[in-house]
Amino acid sequence: MLFSLEHTKIQVGNTQIKCTLYIQCILGLTNGQSVEIIPKERIVKKFINDTYFVSCTLSDDSTSPVWINPKGQKIDGSTQSRIGVDTSNGADLFINQIASQDDGLYTCLEPKGNRASFHLSVIRPIVFDTSLAEQTAVEGQTYTMKCSAQGHSQPRIFWKVDQRKPPEPKYKIMRDGLMIHNVSKHDAYRHYLCRALDIISPIPDTKVMNITLTVVENVDRETTTEAIETGDSSSVRNVISWILFIFTVGFDLSLLQ
Repeated sequence: MLFSLEHTKIQVGNTQIKCTLYIQCILGLTNGQSVEIIPKERIVKKFINDTYFVSCTLSDDSTSPVWINPKGQKIDGSTQSRIGVDTSNGADLFINQIASQDDGLYTCLEPKGNRASFHLSVIRPIVFDTSLAEQTAVEGQTYTMKCSAQGHSQPRIFWKVDQRKPPEPKYKIMRDGLMIHNVSKHDAYRHYLCRALDIISPIPDTKVMNITLTVVENVDRETTTEAIETGDSSSVRNVISWILFIFTVGFDLSLLQ
């Protein structure tokens, strides 16, 4: 095999290799072999809980490469692990249910030191506070519907009512939610949708959550007084039931003190 030096390049047959020193090129060609990873992306972006698979091959099949994790440790060859290497066909690295701690540089290394690497960038997807999927408002009052989400960065929140922009003045979009004026029973039959959008994330992300609204009657003092004055028997019975309930709860609480 003939070598010719031209500035900082070494010619090997039809292949030209750049290097800083002639001796480095000679050592690289005589002592090592090429390492290739497929897919060839050097920066891989994945959401938490995603799966990633990458294959590593050498120009010479007589030796086997190893995979090194971001902590500089050799990755186990067990296929039962969440992160492992399948050596049945070269060295295939798999990462299942990707977690935030998996972020970092992964390197395929051949016995004489040549390597190929990729950086795994782990992204937190948008997650809603699902406890807000069902909310309760009082008839006749003003209620602010809540929606909370977390992502790789803080997502922006958008609202829709019955698949369109919330109409004013019945609805008003606030910083802390969707304000509903003069809540009525009809509001319980509307379709409320909260959309979270994270455009700052390395992979722009968006998700939606449907919210169910339950509307309950407003039982206040005015209703109680009016029922007694008009002699509405059913309303009076309801008032008496409330009084008995309050008395019973108060009595039980006094026993606990």
